[in-house]
Amino acid sequence: MMFLKRGLKETLEASKKNKLMLSALFVLQIIFIVVLTYTTMIYSVKIINNIQEVIGPAQQVNYGDEQQDILNQLLPIYQSYAHLKSNLLQFAGWLAGLVLIFQGLLWTLSHKILGARKLGKIAVKYLVTALIGMGLFAFLSSVILNSITIDNLKTPLIILGVISLILYFIFLNILAFINTENWKQFIKKIRMNFKRMPHSLLTFVINITLVGLFSYLIYLARNYFLFGSLFTAILFALLVLTRIFWISCLNEKTK
Repeated sequence: MMFLKRGLKETLEASKKNKLMLSALFVLQIIFIVVLTYTTMIYSVKIINNIQEVIGPAQQVNYGDEQQDILNQLLPIYQSYAHLKSNLLQFAGWLAGLVLIFQGLLWTLSHKILGARKLGKIAVKYLVTALIGMGLFAFLSSVILNSITIDNLKTPLIILGVISLILYFIFLNILAFINTENWKQFIKKIRMNFKRMPHSLLTFVINITLVGLFSYLIYLARNYFLFGSLFTAILFALLVLTRIFWISCLNEKTK
């Protein structure tokens, strides 16, 4: 797999030549993760509470009561259900905004480190790609969320999670080529890449394995501040370097 070796070599050489920009990416990555984690924690608590407020009372409804009593029992359930949908949509909106801003900067600067010059064109391609991806995700999310019922909450949410992962992988593949000179070349590179998908999957597995390994080490060292801090710093650095490595490898295999 020569494209991996060439990609690694280019990543290391570009990182050594652009230490200041690499440091800026490192700081930006930390800010993004902190803000993303904070937002996720807040809405996760809200969504879990909403689910509990729907499932618990729904199981206790006595359908043998009079119609008015049943409606009185169902009213707070439907209110919690409405809050659940609202919180899911708000969470999706926050995620979209964070991805659009922070990921745009991270991907644009990552391409810059590898020698890209026309940052305006890169930013435009990122914006168009991100908006199309978000539009598709919003449409699919809307369809799935509208299929949620009180009796069936988990399955649609699991489906939404799987679709999110698939769209994210496709998104990653496309973003590797936003440094191309024009739109024709951009589309050509994307087509070539999807014809060689096993190479992308291999690169993705390598990156995920590295990130997953240090995430697990952070978990193991959760009671040891020094080691936990060290592994966390390495993880942030890996998130920056694996992105550059990803861009380099995918461009190598489509030359």
